[in-house]
Amino acid sequence: MDVNFFIAKRMIREFERSQLHFISSIEDLDLVWAIGYAQKAGKPMGLKALSTGEFGSPKTIQRRLERLRQLDIIGQQRSDCDARRVEFLLTERTLAQIELYRRFIVKNGVVARETVNMNAD
Repeated sequence: MDVNFFIAKRMIREFERSQLHFISSIEDLDLVWAIGYAQKAGKPMGLKALSTGEFGSPKTIQRRLERLRQLDIIGQQRSDCDARRVEFLLTERTLAQIELYRRFIVKNGVVARETVNMNAD
């Protein structure tokens, strides 16, 4: 493995600690990425989709979502298609922080380094 891989990972973690500090655990970050991906794909996630076991037990997911909501990291809204369904979305503040993260990764060529290293194996 190339030293650039470790440099890239250290740079990413340093940025996450300094700029995404409001997300306190890797599990929370997994939820943020999943919710953000679904939001940008135009298919916001509901509780059922988040409670499949991939992110933890249903009760743990409910606690995490509530905490993230109270911290204004995520928001929730009723589905346009089914008013009984609650959908989770990243807040504008969170999206702005993630945009900074994306710019950091692009600026520092982290994506390119990882792709090169993955293809070299």
